[in-house]
Amino acid sequence: MSAVLLKWTLTDAPGAADIDGLILGFAGMLLAQGIPVSRMNLPLWVRHPLVRVAGWLWTKTTATPDAAQVQHFSVTEVTFKWKQMYQNSPFPLVIEHGATFVRRRLADENCPMDFAILTDLRTAGVTDYLVLGGTIRRGDPVAMTFATDTPDGFSDEHVAALVEALPALLLHVDLRLGQELTEIICATYLGPRTGARVAAGSLRRGEVQHIDAVIGFCDLRGFTALSALRTPEEVTVLLNVWFDAINKQVHATGGEILKFIGDAALVIWPGNSRAVCMQALEAATTLPQVLPPGVEGGFAIHLGEVAYGNIGAEDRLDFTVIGAAVNIASRLEGLCGKLGVPWLVSDAVAGEVDGELTDLGLHALKGVKGPMRVWGPPFTPGAKTHEL
Repeated sequence: MSAVLLKWTLTDAPGAADIDGLILGFAGMLLAQGIPVSRMNLPLWVRHPLVRVAGWLWTKTTATPDAAQVQHFSVTEVTFKWKQMYQNSPFPLVIEHGATFVRRRLADENCPMDFAILTDLRTAGVTDYLVLGGTIRRGDPVAMTFATDTPDGFSDEHVAALVEALPALLLHVDLRLGQELTEIICATYLGPRTGARVAAGSLRRGEVQHIDAVIGFCDLRGFTALSALRTPEEVTVLLNVWFDAINKQVHATGGEILKFIGDAALVIWPGNSRAVCMQALEAATTLPQVLPPGVEGGFAIHLGEVAYGNIGAEDRLDFTVIGAAVNIASRLEGLCGKLGVPWLVSDAVAGEVDGELTDLGLHALKGVKGPMRVWGPPFTPGAKTHEL
């Protein structure tokens, strides 16, 4: 291993902040060894709830590698068009058939032009094109391409150096992918704010923080009846539409969905300021406006102190919120259907927000001592305002 590659592997690569930094640093290391790369492409199958394929395309725009461009591309769905592009590329030779080395000398007039990209590369001045195979994770095959625009293409020494250097890059890419996967899993299943805490090491059972927060509960109206009339696949589509709408409104107002409970969602807006209460109220009032026809729900919000942290069994934890405020928010949501309104707020929230609210009276909440006053939208026909 060359001294330049060894230094990059042991010193420079571990300090890269992300895969972009790795690719840029790797390109600089190759150029420092005199390897005339002008283009590199690393596409990967990724583990992500929305993205199927991601890639990093590096092109040398000047003699300074830091001035190069690293472009990202992603495929959210493996479409027919994308499959055609893939099948017309050299990647199946590596990914599916186990090849570790594919080369096309484009400066040679007799070079086979058997991949769709080769014509574009030759037009762009590329003279030599390499596809090298490697592995990441638990042996998953990976293909990375290298191109040069020098008149003589890559020398045998250049090719040998690229073959030697690729495993070092893939090792560090694999480490970054593992870190990113941890962050993606935490954010996907816990929310971005809470997920970041867990990914950073907040794992100890019983470790909770007492905070003031606005707590929200959302519930799909008539879900039991809807489920009885639909297939599980149709119910899944319905729930995804419902939770998508909630998620967009909650995130847009600075909140976070902590968990889904059947057809319900537990939401939190940390803080107790007027601004936080207004943000939560905005989410509650705008949710009905973005729901598709035929989908209705209830949304209740309450302000209070909660315990926020890890709760559960020794080896099975839940990062959540507990406390009287959570119970009250849950019970309030149950009143939405009874009172014929799409959302409700507690007296604690009503005292902190601007705007017109309707006093819907005092109501007994199961498990809550004494009746509570609740507030809803500006009065509309059908809303019930009777007190106890």
